[in-house]
Amino acid sequence: MLFSLLPRGCLNTLLRLIRILVAFSFAMTMASCEQLERIFSTSANTDLTAYKAVLFDPDSLSIRSEHLLYEAKDKKEGLISFYSLDADKGMIFLYEGRVSHAFTMKGMQFNIDIIFLARKNGNNGERFFRVVHIEPDAKVDETDFASPHQYDAVLEVPANQAAAAGIQIGDEMLLSWGSLVNADFLDHDTNSSYSLDNLRE
Repeated sequence: MLFSLLPRGCLNTLLRLIRILVAFSFAMTMASCEQLERIFSTSANTDLTAYKAVLFDPDSLSIRSEHLLYEAKDKKEGLISFYSLDADKGMIFLYEGRVSHAFTMKGMQFNIDIIFLARKNGNNGERFFRVVHIEPDAKVDETDFASPHQYDAVLEVPANQAAAAGIQIGDEMLLSWGSLVNADFLDHDTNSSYSLDNLRE
């Protein structure tokens, strides 16, 4: 009824504008879907491994904190494709034997804590690690970060989470692992519903 009151020229212009807006909206939706598919495709068809890092009190053996970790298959890529991490999640870099190279923050989207871990007694089959160095609140695009001590693994968690969990140099961590039962953990654009309870030992 309203359209019938408009001059024919204005009506044609309005309809053309509506078609353009609809086409633009559809194109943006498809682009978003393609981006999500690109992010998740690497995980959907890959047998990933999830890890759980447990920090415990050596005297009482009570658990002080737990983090669900995604293993960095590509150690150069790391968390670059992530926009954020939930407080109880992180990424683990595992090495065969002691290493000492630096970690770069180039290309990162957010600040992190970098926690360097050494296997107890240097045993590759051991699941117990000791914290040998912490770089708190490593800034995006700042200089490289290195540990003064050699390490077997590196744990990356959101900035200030190490202090919040009470993680200190000399603390011991237990790493346990199992199959990742769904891809929700890699949903780093939204708050993931992935729970530690979903991790199979």
